Amino acid sequence: MAWEVEVLCPRRTSNGLLHLAGLAILGANSVRHRVRGYRTPRPQPVTSADDAFRYDFAVVSNWLEHLRRHLQRDPQLVGRHALEIGPGPDLGTGLLLLAMGATSYTAIDVNPLLTRAPAGLHDGLAERIAARTGGSAAELSAQFRALQAGRPDRLRYEARGGLDLSIFPPGCFDLVLSHAVLEHLQDVGGTCVQLARVCRPKALFAAEIDLQTHSRWIRDADPLNIYRYPDPLYAAMRFAGSPNRLRPSDYEKLLAAHGWSEVHLYPRRVLDPSYVGRVEPTLAARFRGDLERLGWLSVVACATFEGD
Repeated sequence: MAWEVEVLCPRRTSNGLLHLAGLAILGANSVRHRVRGYRTPRPQPVTSADDAFRYDFAVVSNWLEHLRRHLQRDPQLVGRHALEIGPGPDLGTGLLLLAMGATSYTAIDVNPLLTRAPAGLHDGLAERIAARTGGSAAELSAQFRALQAGRPDRLRYEARGGLDLSIFPPGCFDLVLSHAVLEHLQDVGGTCVQLARVCRPKALFAAEIDLQTHSRWIRDADPLNIYRYPDPLYAAMRFAGSPNRLRPSDYEKLLAAHGWSEVHLYPRRVLDPSYVGRVEPTLAARFRGDLERLGWLSVVACATFEGD
């Protein structure tokens, strides 16, 4: 499955210095997030419909391209019942999927980030989506207003303090999507168990997963920083939304173990092998060994549900 892969080679810096800097940042973020809660799922806050539309359109376009490569044909959205895990602060991806033919869209999140969306954002999104897809802005806006009024129709949203898929009836979804969220879940195995209950046979799965260090400055200076620390120390610094440090093989095994077949997992962004070779000996012992996949910073996972 060919793909244009971005190769990164960070500037060489002292491993010891980066180890200490990352530890300090982890500690500071742990305190900040425990006090304020998890607020910033995207690199930039949602401030305008234009910005939100560009972001959401890129995400949906990527999903469709991933599914096209997975299926070796154009994916059909018409009639699909989509579930997005972790939509973030707006439902532009859901409105886009509805405009493209999906029968329903349901979003579930751990944190109620949608409550922070600026007033009028979704009306602006509806206008831009309708202009791009040829759909009806009024119909899309009506779907969001119905959701706000507590009478959801084709657009649904759940955020109840946890990622509990048991609130949905069995076999209600045939498309599962996620963008840079699975790496934040602390029980991906449990989520896979629940997905096996709510997905129909032949349901499709497409997710982009960010395996890189997340904190802003250290993310670029030391992309593998979160893998430097042993499990007990990292667990002590954990907060809601911190990366779970699962690796590509973990996602492959979890999907395969819970009814997903044709599991395809491939990189989008990777580190230069020479850089990985310099850093690898300084990482926690359980992350050493597979130099190729250790350098995978961003990956795509696609699969088809066959049932348990």
